[in-house]
Amino acid sequence: SMCGEQQRQGIVLDGLSTRSGDEYLEMLLDLRHPGSPDASEIVVTEIRRDTAGFHATGSDLPLVLRAGETGTARVVWTVEACELTDDLGDLTVTARLESDFVSREQAVQLPGSAVAALARFGVAECAG
Repeated sequence: SMCGEQQRQGIVLDGLSTRSGDEYLEMLLDLRHPGSPDASEIVVTEIRRDTAGFHATGSDLPLVLRAGETGTARVVWTVEACELTDDLGDLTVTARLESDFVSREQAVQLPGSAVAALARFGVAECAG
């Protein structure tokens, strides 16, 4: 059914870059809407993650993605608890998506390069 198709419509992580700032780590997530040309646009309204020791906040949102388009969302990570930063396993963030007045959440798995960057950032922030 059409309804089922719409439900599965989500976003795909197409690329990621990181940049260290002063006491924060910035990730730029290239998010793609892989839907067919007639699919509804997807609006990313929130990206968040509270993982061991770290806090993530999405900015430059909402991000409006039309079908076939890629846009960039910025996620800023800070250290919340140094004693927990060693605990990084798989890294996913939760994106809140709005489409056709339906709001839902999608987990987006970040690649190993992002895990490594966050781990290095944690070590640097918590040294000493």
